[in-house]
Amino acid sequence: MDTQVLYCEVNKEMKYTLDCQKGSLIHYNDSVLNEAKTKIIKAIDEICTENGLSYFAYGPTLVGAVHYNAVIPGQDALSGDIGLLREDYEKLLAILRKEAEGRGLILDEYIGLTNIPQRLVRLGVRAELGDLEAGDELSMEQDFWILLAPFDRLPDSFDLYCAHLRRMKRANLRYARVCSCHSYSSTKQSFLKFAAKKLLYGWRSPRKEYERVQRIAQKYNHSEDAHRIMRVVFAKSELCWEHQLFPLQKIPFNGMELPCPNDFSPWTATLTPELEKQIKTIQKVDLLLLEEFDRICRKLDIGYFICGGSMLGYVRHGGFIPWDDDIDVGMLRADYDRFLAEGGKELSDRFFLQTRESDPEIPYLFSKIRMNDTEYITEYNENRNFHKGICLDLFPFDFLPDDEQEQKNFLAEVNVCVRRHNKACNKQIAEPVYDEKPKTFEDWMWRTVAHAHRQLWRLVSIKKTQKKYISVATRYNAVAKERGLQTVASFVPTYTYVNLDDLLPYQDISFEGVSAKIPAKPEVFLEMQYHDFMSLPPLHQQLGHDLIRWSADIPEVKDN
Repeated sequence: MDTQVLYCEVNKEMKYTLDCQKGSLIHYNDSVLNEAKTKIIKAIDEICTENGLSYFAYGPTLVGAVHYNAVIPGQDALSGDIGLLREDYEKLLAILRKEAEGRGLILDEYIGLTNIPQRLVRLGVRAELGDLEAGDELSMEQDFWILLAPFDRLPDSFDLYCAHLRRMKRANLRYARVCSCHSYSSTKQSFLKFAAKKLLYGWRSPRKEYERVQRIAQKYNHSEDAHRIMRVVFAKSELCWEHQLFPLQKIPFNGMELPCPNDFSPWTATLTPELEKQIKTIQKVDLLLLEEFDRICRKLDIGYFICGGSMLGYVRHGGFIPWDDDIDVGMLRADYDRFLAEGGKELSDRFFLQTRESDPEIPYLFSKIRMNDTEYITEYNENRNFHKGICLDLFPFDFLPDDEQEQKNFLAEVNVCVRRHNKACNKQIAEPVYDEKPKTFEDWMWRTVAHAHRQLWRLVSIKKTQKKYISVATRYNAVAKERGLQTVASFVPTYTYVNLDDLLPYQDISFEGVSAKIPAKPEVFLEMQYHDFMSLPPLHQQLGHDLIRWSADIPEVKDN
């Protein structure tokens, strides 16, 4: 069988390989994928049971087990993750080096035919795919893989933990650059870029850099104050605490019992009765917000349209997406500015118009209307100092130039402003609360350095970074009529655009019994943003926002 190697970038620099036939990926169905992956996991389970080792599913393997009791439908031959604590990982790897071939497994530790270690070891089997197509006598085979990852302990101290992650990030990146010096591909980088990397990193030994990465990752494995557990080698996994990981629970997986974290919420969630109640209650508050917003806009004759997931929910579900828990509203910039100037005065005292002026520490480049006496706490906003009630999001839409190259340059400039603002906001986090004094010099040092770092970043005015963003994003609004511009876009939190002919005039609708407005041609807008928008996403993607806590103790919803 003629094959070629297709390099797929992982974390920009390093590459894994997928077998291709005649330049095209081999196709296979989910039953073949399930059988092959399960065979690998059963072999891992057998070895671990024989030798007293402990392993667990994480990432896509865990998500598949939780939602499908099998692999996620439509996945590729490479995806699949099994994790082990470092000590068990090293023992399993030593056993596999001796026994993999005898057990019908393929152990792949190196990139291609080189002696450069893979970022993660992968364990595979070769599966028969059957005939390529009807009447074809050629019998096809494909290698299927599971990635084996070491999980290491990280310090409990927040500043020490962050410092360790930064150290790992630098080590991972350096290893990736060293490896890229040994695998030049003209399709991935220019010769000059490759030559520059070769000069800077080509003299380094990939194997020594690999060992250095592994050594740094294990630094806190024997510390008594290290209860965070995470994969940090070459890429970060979701963070879990020791009590979330252990004791492991067994979840059915294609005819076997798969060990999984005791609390799998860092990776995924299921629609439990408690979560369903949470979503429905928050949706009732959302309708109160929409009702108040619509009342003011009609009173002041200000145009708007529901957008994003709210518009998708109306078109596809006739109201809310069952697992969605917020309301998204779009406005042309002129309407948006007028609402901020006049609408806040019309709001009932039950609501709060959240802007940079009314709540200076918000990180957003758009505005919100919050319901007072409610909570909507996420990991992102938990330790930030601003109003965190259940909200309705207001997104301004600005004009885009028609010329393709001019538009490309404009979007690049807008994105620079967005990144600068977000970086400043993300650095301006609250001081962590420590219950005890630092126990080591290193901990004391990083607490001191991090405190100084946070204080310096607080000197950066996020009011000015937002002002700069707005000045760039609104550049074409003043000349839109003169130049006959017809396309408007919202740049944050995700880039979406629509033609004015598809947007205007707005249509009046009833959204879950509340009057609202949508674009003239919502299907055009949705096709641009979601493509096949009438098809439901896979089961594991039918989830709302991940909340730490919430409350809605107001008369209309408190009985729910």
